[in-house]
Amino acid sequence: MADDRSVVRLPGEGRTLGTGSNVITYKFSGPETRGAFSVLERVVPPNFQSPPQPHTNTQEDWAAYVPEGRSSSRLRIVKSPPRQGP
Repeated sequence: MADDRSVVRLPGEGRTLGTGSNVITYKFSGPETRGAFSVLERVVPPNFQSPPQPHTNTQEDWAAYVPEGRSSSRLRIVKSPPRQGP
């Protein structure tokens, strides 16, 4: 039977990590969505520069919603052969 409960997290709700201008709020985590996705909120001040820590997302897609201002990312697209699912 499908679980049809809806959940709404308002501003300020969710589990937060970090301090100062480097705070991330987990609105929904993988376990809450049965591993389907996670939703994170990160509010940054003007001219914020994230530390240059290159990383690779190998098993997830990534999206951003920027309601005000602008954001930039450095992307490197690497093509790989398709993998067989479970």
